[in-house]
Amino acid sequence: MNQSNMGDRTIKQWPLVFLMVFCISGCATAPTYDPFRVPRSQVHGRIKTIALSPVSLPRMAEKVERVKDQIELLIATRLKEAGYRVLPSMEFGAIWDRFIDQVGGIFDPITGKADEAKIKIVRDHTRREMTNRFKADAVLHPSVQVVGAHVKGFRASWDGTAEEIVSDGWYRGFEQGTTQALSLIVLIEDVNGADLYAHRGGIQLISKTVRGRFVNIAASQILTREDQIVNAVNIVLNPFLEKQEPQGR
Repeated sequence: MNQSNMGDRTIKQWPLVFLMVFCISGCATAPTYDPFRVPRSQVHGRIKTIALSPVSLPRMAEKVERVKDQIELLIATRLKEAGYRVLPSMEFGAIWDRFIDQVGGIFDPITGKADEAKIKIVRDHTRREMTNRFKADAVLHPSVQVVGAHVKGFRASWDGTAEEIVSDGWYRGFEQGTTQALSLIVLIEDVNGADLYAHRGGIQLISKTVRGRFVNIAASQILTREDQIVNAVNIVLNPFLEKQEPQGR
């Protein structure tokens, strides 16, 4: 039941996000998964200002700017409510674009592949300038990516959420298998590029059954439900924003 790839997972506009978060694929659904890459106390003790990088979306998404703004606003609101100072993505994006131009672009004009050495240079310079100009303590990279969802019976489950697989009322369950879905992935790194936190939250299925066969849903139905996006933001941020109990209690 494995579905063929839908869309291009490599988001060329923001390859740094793809390169950094692919390593958590398949980990976030494990019951023992810990999104913190360093002790929680070290993260909360040294971060006061968080810079956001622009949201990356898969190619099949429509109304891209509206969805990006929606996700960024939800993330920024949760962080601000928790007491963090948040720098909007336009600040990071402007610096990133400027350094891209300075290195002559990061994609090979013949192969179309990203130059990882150039990406590292641009990332390092962008983080450094965000720190020097805006006193950023960390950068949060959000992206929406295609992931696998485990199917059993009439439901698929992945990354903290679940959804019915049947779209036409023709009821036929499956013993088990996989289909494709979208998840919101968040990576937080410090100003030196060290990973602090990485988590993912399920948004929606992008492949459902019609008369018992899996088909891709229409692009017009992708990333349109606010409740699904809100749920994904809560899944990825709740562990990070949980207040740590004082020691000795």
